[in-house]
Parts: sequence; C-alpha cells; structure tokens
Amino acid sequence: MIRLFKNKLEAFETSVSRRSFFVVYTVVFLILFAAMSFSFLIAGKGFIWNVDGLEQQYVFFAYEGEWLRELLYNLFIARTGDIPSWSMEIGYGADVALTLLPSLGDPLNLLSVLVPLRYADLALNVSVPLHLFLAGLAFSGFCLYRGKDRFSVLVASMVYVFSGYTLLAFSQIFMLYPLLLGPLVVWGIEKILSHESPLLFIVALALCFLKSVTMVYAVCILLVVYCAIRYAFLPEKKSFGGFLKWLFTITGYVLIAGLIGAILFIPGVVTLLGEGRIGLDRPESLLYSITYYVKLVLGFGSVADVGADCSYGFAAIALLAVFLLFGKNAGKGIASSPNRTECKVLRILFVVMTIFLCLPIVGKVFNGFAYPNNRWVWAYVLCIAYIVAAMLPDCLSMKRGCGKTAVKGSIVYAFVVVFVLFPFKTNEALFGVAVLFVLLTVLAGGLELSMASKKVAVLVSLLVCVGFLFNNFGSQFGASGGRVANQVGMGRSYDVLVENNPTTLVSQVNDSSFWRYDSAGTGQYLNGNIVQGLKSPLFYDSYYNDLVDEYHTGLGLASSSINFMYSGLDSRTPLEALAGVKYFVTPSDSTSLVPPLFNSVALEGEAEGESYQVSETDSNLPLVFMYDETVPREKYDAMDPAQKQQALLQGVVLEDSLSLEESPVSFNDERLDFVVEYLDGTTVEVGDAKEDSGFSFDGSSFTVYRGDARVVLDVLIPANVDAYVGISGFTYYDILPSERLSESDRDNVQLFQKQQLAFQDAVYGVGTVDSKIRLRLGEVEKTLWNPTSGSHLFGGKDEWLVNMGYSDAERQRIELVFQDPGVYSFDKLEVIAQPVGGFVSQLQKLKMTSDKINDVRYTGSTLSCEASVEGGSKLVYFMIPFSQGWSAEVDGVSVDLLKANVAFMGLELDEGVHEIKLHYVTPGLKLGAALSLGGFVLLAALLLARRKTHRANDRKDRGDHAAIDGRMRS
Repeated sequence: MIRLFKNKLEAFETSVSRRSFFVVYTVVFLILFAAMSFSFLIAGKGFIWNVDGLEQQYVFFAYEGEWLRELLYNLFIARTGDIPSWSMEIGYGADVALTLLPSLGDPLNLLSVLVPLRYADLALNVSVPLHLFLAGLAFSGFCLYRGKDRFSVLVASMVYVFSGYTLLAFSQIFMLYPLLLGPLVVWGIEKILSHESPLLFIVALALCFLKSVTMVYAVCILLVVYCAIRYAFLPEKKSFGGFLKWLFTITGYVLIAGLIGAILFIPGVVTLLGEGRIGLDRPESLLYSITYYVKLVLGFGSVADVGADCSYGFAAIALLAVFLLFGKNAGKGIASSPNRTECKVLRILFVVMTIFLCLPIVGKVFNGFAYPNNRWVWAYVLCIAYIVAAMLPDCLSMKRGCGKTAVKGSIVYAFVVVFVLFPFKTNEALFGVAVLFVLLTVLAGGLELSMASKKVAVLVSLLVCVGFLFNNFGSQFGASGGRVANQVGMGRSYDVLVENNPTTLVSQVNDSSFWRYDSAGTGQYLNGNIVQGLKSPLFYDSYYNDLVDEYHTGLGLASSSINFMYSGLDSRTPLEALAGVKYFVTPSDSTSLVPPLFNSVALEGEAEGESYQVSETDSNLPLVFMYDETVPREKYDAMDPAQKQQALLQGVVLEDSLSLEESPVSFNDERLDFVVEYLDGTTVEVGDAKEDSGFSFDGSSFTVYRGDARVVLDVLIPANVDAYVGISGFTYYDILPSERLSESDRDNVQLFQKQQLAFQDAVYGVGTVDSKIRLRLGEVEKTLWNPTSGSHLFGGKDEWLVNMGYSDAERQRIELVFQDPGVYSFDKLEVIAQPVGGFVSQLQKLKMTSDKINDVRYTGSTLSCEASVEGGSKLVYFMIPFSQGWSAEVDGVSVDLLKANVAFMGLELDEGVHEIKLHYVTPGLKLGAALSLGGFVLLAALLLARRKTHRANDRKDRGDHAAIDGRMRS
C-alpha cells in the first residue's frame, strides 16, 4: 500500500496534466476538511454559530435567496420591472441591498437563489467547503504560475486553506471570501509586473470592491506595501520616470476595478460615511497587551484566536519553511528553490507583516482608524503559505549537518514555548512543538529515508495538525464540548428562527392591518423577523441607519447598547406605540413582563415545550398618522430620556417648523427618593465598605472588588406606574487583580502572593471593557450592557433608562448586581415612576388622526396615501426611518421630506385633500450603476487596445524576421 502511494505520488509530480493535479488536490482537500470538521459533523452540528452565524449570516443568505427570487419573478414573469428596494421586515424598515451587502458581494452566495428558505441552512453550510476548496485552487494556480513544483504547491495550498484563520468558518462564514480573492489579486499583480494582461487583477479587485468597503480598503493598503517591495526588486533599471509609469499603470487598473464594483461599493460608502460610530474617540495604545504577544508566539505553531480579531496559526511545516527562509543558504543549491531575489522579497514581506501584527496603530489603520483590528490577517496567512511553497524543496533536502537554521530556529521556538512562556502554555502549542520536532527529525535527523517517504511524512504531519488542533484533541467529539456547543445543528436554523421560535406565534393572528410585534423573556433572535416574514423592532447589521441609533441613544434605550443592534423597545409604552407594536409575546407564566396597555390575550401556544401567550393592545399607532403640534429639536435634546418619551406623544420633534404650533409639553413622572443599602438592609455609608459586600461607595461611584457584588436601592414605588432606573454619565473602568483586595486581605498578603499579584497585574492586559449591571425588581430582571471606549462595540453612549416593569401594587427594593470588578461611576442615578394612564388619551388622539388618512398602499419601494387635512396645518407622520433614498410627491409636485422624531419621516401639509406618494431608491445605486457600466466600457477598450498592440507587434516581428531572412538569402 505504501509503495503504491509512493508510486502515485511520483506520477503526480512528474505529470503536467492539470486534471491530475485537480484530482489529487481534491482528494487531499476532502481528507483534511473531514479531519478539520470531524467533531462538529459527528455531533450533528454545522458551521453556523448560534450568534452572528445564525442572526446575520444565515438570515442574510436566506433572505438574499428570497429577494433574488422575487426580483426574478418581477423581471421575467410578472414583467413589472419592480426592484424591491425597501423592506419593512428589517428593523423599523431598511434598504434591502444595503442590509444584504455582506452576502450580496460574494458571487458564491448566489447559490441561495436555488434553495428554498427552509433549506438555506444546508446551502450556507455547503458554501464553507466550497469557499475553502476554491481558495486553495486559486492559491495553487498562483504558485504554479510562479514556477513552484506540484508537491510543494499541494502542501502549501493545504497550509493556506487549513490555517488558524479558517477558525472563522465556525463563526464568521462570510469572512472566508478574502482567502479566495487574495491569491487572485496577487497573481494579477504579478502578471502586470511581467507585462502580461491586467484582466485577472482587474476582475479580482473588482470582486473586492463588490464585496465590502472595509475589505477593499485593506486590500488596497496591502497592495501599496506589496507593490513597493516588488518594485524595489524588479530587474529593470530604476528611475523616477519608471516609478511613475508603474504607479499610474497600476492606479489606472485599480480605478477600472473600482468603477466595475461601484454598483455596490458606492452605496456602501454612502452608508458607512453616515454612521456615527466611525468618528468616536477611543483610547490610543502603542502596544497590545502582553497576553496578545504571548498568544501570537504560541499560536504560530498551532491555531489560535490571538485577539483583535486575529485568528491564525499553521501546521509544523510552516515553521520549518520560515526558519529556512532566513538561513544564509536560502535560495541556492536546489533547482526548485526560490532565487535570492525572491528570498529577499519574502523575508521583507514576512518581517513587515509580522511587525504589522504587533502594532495597534497598524490594526487601527486597517480598520479605517476606528479601533485596532487585524482581520486582514488572511494576507499574513497567504504570505506564510507562499513561503511554504517556495521553501518546501529545501525542507525536503535537509540532511545531517545541513539545515542548521531550521534546527536552531526550532530549538529556540521550543525553548520559548515550553520554558519562557511556561505560565501561558497551551496543549495546542505543546502539540505543535512536538509535531515540529518529529518532522524535523524525519527531514534533517540523518534517517535514511527516501524523498517519497519524507513527502509522505509532510502530508501526515498536515493531517495530524489539522485533525488534532481544530478538534482540540477530541474534547469536542460531543455535542456539549468546546466550540461544538456554540454551533447550530446542521439544517436546524430555520427551525430555531421560525418554526420553534416563540415569537412566530403572532403569525397565527388574523390581522391584515399594519402592525409589529415585540417580546420579553422569549430568548430573542435578532433579525429573526426577517426570515419569519414579520415586522418587529429587531435589527443587527453593520450597515445601519445612524438616525435610528441617534433616536435610541437619546431615549436611553437599554436594548440598544450597540449602534448597529437593537433588540426591542424594553416594554416602554410610548415607544412600543410609536413603533406600531400591537402584539407582545411572553411566557405564559411571566405576565409581569407584559406592558400595561397590552390588556388582552390574542392567543396562546407552545414552542420548544414551553407555553407562551400573545398579548394585544388597541393603543398602537398606524403606519401613517398626523401631528398638529411640534416640539422644537433643541428643547427635545435638553430633556432626559424619561421626559423625551412623554414629549413624543404630545408633539412631533422637528428641526424647524413652518406652520405647526409648539406643544406645551407637560410631564407627569415622579423622581423617587431612595436609600442605598447592603443586602442585609443596612444603609451604605459613603466611604465605608462591609468586608463581605464586595464593593465600596463614595457617593457617586461603586468600586467593585469581586464579580456579582450586589447593592439595593430601597425605594417606595407607587402602584399603577412604570418604574424606571435612570442612569446618566455612566463610566466604567476595570481594576487590576492586586486592587481587588479588601483592607484586611491586604494586611495578610504574604510575599509570594504579592509577587503573584504583581505578575497577574503585568499580564492582565485590557481587562473588562464591556461592563454589565443586572437590575432586579420583583419578577422583572434586566441587564444594562454598557460597552466602554476600550471595546470594539463602543457606541459613545452613557445615558440609560431601564424599564423595571409595571405593577398595580406598590414595590420597594431594586437590586443592582455589578457583574465584573471595576469602578462604576454615575453623574446621576435615579428611580423614576411614570404613570401610564395619561398616555391613553394622548395615543387615542394621535390614532384618531389616521381616520383622515385613506387608501394607504405600500409595496417594496413605494408608499402612497390620501391625507385629508382639517383645522389648520398638520404634519403627516410616516413610521418609516428617514433616508436620503426616499423622495416625496404631494399632489404630483416634488417636496422635501422632513426628519420627524429624530429618525423618521414627515410632511407638513396645509388644509385640504392631498395625494401623497413616497418612493425609495438605494442612495448611490444609480451613480454606482452608471460608474459600473463605464468601468466595463473602459475594461473592454483596454483589452481591445492591448489586442491591437499585440497584433501590431506580431506583424512587426514577422516583418523583421522576413527582412532578416531576405538579407540572409541575398
């Protein structure tokens, strides 16, 4: 069997058939892929992570299929030509194309159009091996183009495809796409540098522009670095004019690629530039934490999530290849080895990119100056894999006394991992070192092995590394082990989000009017409403409407801690009504979670063996209604969140009004006195701390020494009110392990403990950056999540209004649980009682105005209605987020839409009957489409010009040869 394998291997290497390479590549890929995913597949799990994978990637992939099928139906069957541009099922309503950009930009996701919604989960899972398979082929093609031998290319392609970056397959499926495009872009650049056709480069880069703004931004930075290094080593004579020629040539090709991809790139840019989180101030740091660098070293020889979104790590052969690259004899002595120039280029690339990984400022630059982020590490993986392709012949040719650099490098690396970094060592890192030394022994230990045997050893080492490292040595071979527990069961995403989702019960309601649903205690899945085909204020996507976030921020909405995510309206009566929420889903035994005006039960049912009920209200507002008074924006901004939600029911918030009267806003909330107490009921004195309480209080901040420290706000909350905890000026910073000792503990600390604490302080790193406080009042429990400026989720928010629920009886004690040690500071901490009785008349007044709104019709991108305005000017309010893509006509005349209530739309109309039509087009789409068309024209012209030039050169060459032949005959 072994001899047969060796014979097959020899035949593979000597063959020039592309088919034979493809067959062998496919077999090896399938074996390693099975080894990588074995524990997941054996547990019945797929690649869809139960957070981002389920709530974003699955939803967007599945919805893309639904959207494309609708589009094709409109174009080819109904022949209406309608493009469904806007969906009311995405949050409050959002642009379909912009929401789907993370999925739309990848042509492989067109697979979704062939798969019904129910089976989209399986298609998305299949896309993982498809992306990896094609990425390896693209890398192989590039390496073969560069003249690398077939076996080296095969091994290097597996190192590339099954690096630690591929860990993202189990959490961020859409981030696998750069592995496919990266080799194609570099291959295209190399063809240009060799004066060949730029077509591959332009197409590959155009696909980057189509994929995402952030991806093409990182690719362009890397292109500058790569081209600068490559130009320095081009064999042609260097001159300033020559440099400018290359600069303008490549820049021109980049511009053509950008034009081709503009149809999605321009709308993406328009949206990103309008997002407030782009310009947030964040702390600067010259270096990452010590832990980051430790993981960077340990993870190179295994697979690791280092931090700062850096997942990487390689099979043992990659370490040997890097060590040999820096040997003094690299690039000489073996025909298939890289020449000295290529070795120099690879050394510089390796050093430069390794430095990039070590500096936060570089990560920040790659992330658009937002925060340090190393998702560009796929390029580092590409660099290492190519080094393997280049240096593998040297690795295989090491003999006793040779390969000293590899031996020395391996010893130093092993010493650092096993001894220097002993406190941080991991089983994966130790395993990687063990495989490294076994492989080194086989390749350079003086064993009398044939070249074929050494190659078999390299392949086996790959299989062992992939199989054991990705599966964590078998600890994940059960459904509850390791990462497996975090994955959705294969093919079960639709069941989780739709069929067994408690909120899907509302689909059984027979109600043809416009309405949304909200829920509490149901385990919400963000974006689940999209695949349910229902409307709900749930949303999670990087391409978000900044005005909606501004609306939530001003109202202190605790369920909107992150700019690009919101999970309902916290049962706050005015906000639920203004969003058109008519149905509210809760567990049947948790009636305390039901908002007060949802006073009837529409239906009951079961999901996952639990009983749920759908409560209904008649106080919800319709899609279109009218205001007759206004609240000036500057006055609204001066209010606190509790006042703002009351003001929204009394007048529409406008920047400026031409004809509406100002509302005499009144407030009926009460700020309640409270006493801060320990759990045992004794009062917390400023400056004092009970030894067993876990915190101290100085009047404006709590210093928490251990997690889950608890404090009580003793307050008398009257009956028949919504109770709120208001927090403004909320800041948090972590404290070091040595600072978490009480006074008595400090006195009793031994010397060795002090040294241990000092060590823990040194390696603690960034610590906790996402502070959380759990609040409990009776049966109601809420969590306030406040990401700090050190968190990548930071949204610049520090004011919150947390709804602790409604009761028809008095309540007293609010418990605060500080989840993590640290200092929690507040400018203001309040308990607010807000009677809901006054809201009823205000809501009914607004709702009655809808009687004057007739014939409301809404399609995918158009809303039309007839408004009868009486008794003076009114503002017609649309429960649709404001966007530059919306345009309006009143009685056939174009008019400007107003930003109403911070984030939504309105029109001021005089008395009379008016025909209103709103139409939506994706901002930047028309311009992008025109630029894309221009890009294709330029590409065609470029290729035609190159073809004519080649023909002219060929005729000239033939003429020159003919002249030479004539002179020779004469």
